[in-house]
Parts: sequence; structure tokens; C-alpha cells
Amino acid sequence: MEQRVSARNFLAGLSPEHFEAFRSLMRPIDLVDGELLCRQGESATRAWFVDEGRVAMNVRLPGGASVRVAEARSGEVLGELGLMTDARRTADLRAEGPLRVYSVERDDFRGLLSYYHPAGLGVLRRLAALVAERIHQSIRLVHALDGIQRPPRGTEDEPAPGGEEEQRADFDYRPFLPALPLFEGFAQYDIDAFLARTGPRPWLLPRGHVVCPTGLKPRACYIVVRGAVELSVGDSSSRRRLGVVGPGAVVGVEPLSIDRRRLAEARVREDALLLEVGAETLREILDEGDRLAFKLLAGIFPQLARWLESINHVVSRLQRERRGLGEHHTPHDPGTEIGAGLQRARLLVVDDDATRRDRLAASLRTLAQEVEAVGGEDASRARRSTWDAILVDAAAADTVLGRGSSDPIFVLGAEESLDEAVRLVRQGAYDVLHGDTDAKRITGRVQAVLRRDQLRG
Repeated sequence: MEQRVSARNFLAGLSPEHFEAFRSLMRPIDLVDGELLCRQGESATRAWFVDEGRVAMNVRLPGGASVRVAEARSGEVLGELGLMTDARRTADLRAEGPLRVYSVERDDFRGLLSYYHPAGLGVLRRLAALVAERIHQSIRLVHALDGIQRPPRGTEDEPAPGGEEEQRADFDYRPFLPALPLFEGFAQYDIDAFLARTGPRPWLLPRGHVVCPTGLKPRACYIVVRGAVELSVGDSSSRRRLGVVGPGAVVGVEPLSIDRRRLAEARVREDALLLEVGAETLREILDEGDRLAFKLLAGIFPQLARWLESINHVVSRLQRERRGLGEHHTPHDPGTEIGAGLQRARLLVVDDDATRRDRLAASLRTLAQEVEAVGGEDASRARRSTWDAILVDAAAADTVLGRGSSDPIFVLGAEESLDEAVRLVRQGAYDVLHGDTDAKRITGRVQAVLRRDQLRG
């Protein structure tokens, strides 16, 4: 079990000593094909680590419809929110074939944390990164379902938020910190240590001020001391609100866990006092692995969980709207005009059908600067380079998606099914094209992305 689970994905990198400490909490569970691991809506009090087999994740919608949103295989973790929050299951988890998982109870895991055991912090950091990645993918799904283009990729770090920093002398925020949810469970000396080690910069910001612009590398996160901040996606012509957070919330922390650019904007909704904590400072504290690291991460994780839940509510609503309209997944305007935008593009084609991929590559080479065509088995090697877009046939999509690349991936020739489109986007697809892989249609879709400067130049 150690070789299978610890070497894969979630627990990879834990020292043997820390893995043994965490493994002592695990209990094996064996299921047969079709047996439920949990039902949507149940109280979540444990997590499962998949040892052998496959688990299907299905979301039940009002009216009885069920959407298959993802699957989990050996080495992956399920139900992680149950280890730290009073969440409810958001999907039915069902065995597909013989299945063995190892369960970890919430009370046992919290016991490990209460002793400040390094294994607990190591696992909690991985849990936070996992939830942050799921937040990132869910926001991408909102983009796709709502027809929103992803924000342009900036090359610089985000700027400081500005504001009247001098006014902090008029408002001593420190007495209010013990009442904020983030600092629940902090003793006064923990709060004093936090202030001394982070040196937070207070900002008084007016309504409408953008704190976290999209498309840029995050430089900091922000603790809301008073006021409110709205989180949304979209552009100046159309925005989709994801949620509003108030005092005690930590804004903009999720990209810090996974080294991603921001996909959602944070904008002051009411005049707010925010404490800025630098990204590097936060990472240094977590790397120390001391009492403050445990306290901070234990306070941040439930907020990540609530943020994920809020975004998933938006996703579910958009899915219901699409089903009500009888629409298929066509999130972006395919476009038909082929112009100069592709002439500097580097495109990678992945398809196990050699004839088909060579035909498509030949068509693309008349338009793009560089085109490489490979089979699925060579995709990992080819992806070591940076591509403006990766075009992958639906049959090879599962070998390419979910590998941590930031290069936009277009899935070609997918079946016309909303469930399948949702599954592919959740796995990391930027866009899904149904039907025949016509070169003009594909290049029109890719050019629409390039025109908005979303790809690396």
C-alpha cells in the first residue's frame, strides 16, 4: 500500500516517518462494482485515499438528472473537505469495478494536528493545495459554461493595491483581530507572533477598488478586517459574481498554494480595511512548520472550502440553465476569419490516428509559425516545450489533461454531450469542440483566444 499510495499524487513527497504517522490513521474499505462510497448531501466526516480501482463522481440535479463530473483513480484523495469542515457531500461516489480505499476520520486527523505533528501539517498543506486547484478548475468551468473568455496572461506581478496607508493611525485594527474567524483558536501570543512575522500592511480602500486583478501572478493575500469584498469573473461588459466575503475572510490566497495566475477578480464592495500579507512571507511561515504555521493553515483551509462550495453553486446553476435551454457546451465563439493572429503561434497536435493528425497539422502549418504533431504516447515529451495551444483528439484527451500544464488545451471531436464537456473542462480542457475536426473551424477558435492575448507570446 505504501508504494502504491505514497508514491502517487497526493501523498508524494512525505518523508517515510511522516507517512507512517499518517498511515496509522488509515482504515481499509473494500467495495464491489456499483457500490456507493457516499451519497450527495450526506454529512462529511472523513476522507478516502484510493488505493486500487476507480471511483465515479456523479452530481444529482433537480428533476432527477445526474451529471458525471469526474472520476478518481489510484493515488487520489476524495472527500478531503470532511477532514477540516462540517461540509456535506457534493456528489455521489460510486465504485466502478472492484475498489479499495483507505478512510481517515476527521477526529483522528484533528488529533494529529492538535499535537502539531509535522505529518499533520504536511498533509494539510497538500489538502489546501488540492482544494485550491479545484477552485481554479471550477472557475475555469464557470468561464466555459458562461461563455467568458479567460483573462489575459500578464507577465508581471500584480501591483500593490494602493490606498491611504497613512490613515491606519486613525484606526487601530489589532483589538479586532481575535474576533475574526481566521484567528479563532489563536491565543494572544499567536496573534502577536503573526503580526511580528508577517508585518502586514493595512490598506483603507474605497468601494469599487480592485484588490486582486486577473491574469497576474499573485504577490500577496489580504485579510478583511472590516468592509466587504466581491469576487467575480468576466469583463467590463458582463460579470458573473461568485460571492461576497466580509470581516475575517482571506482574499486571494488560493493561487499562492498552486502557483497559478488569478482567474477571479476581487473588488471592494464596501469601504474596507485590508491587511496585506506577502506571498513569500506566508510561504516562509508554512515552511517553518511551527505552531503559527499550523494555526494559520487551519484557519485558511475552511475558507478555501467555503470558497469552493460557493463557486460550485454557481457551476450547478449554470449547468441547470444550460439543461433548461437544451444547449450543448459551446462556450466560445468559434469564429471563421483566419488572420494574422496565428502567424506567430506555436501549436501542438496530439492524436493517436496518424493520418488524421498529419492532415490537420499540414493544414495548420500554412497558418501558424510552428506545428508539431505527435501521438498520445509522445505527448509528455512534446509538452516540455511551451505552446500557444494544444489540440488533442477526444480519444487521447485523458492522457493529456490533468498534467498541470498552463498551456490552453482544446479537445477536438468530442461527443455532443454536456456531461462529457463538463468532465473534460473539469480535467483541464480550455475548450471543447464537437463533431468533425475541420481545420478552419479549429483555427478560428484558437485565433479568438490569441486575439485576446491569452496565450504566451
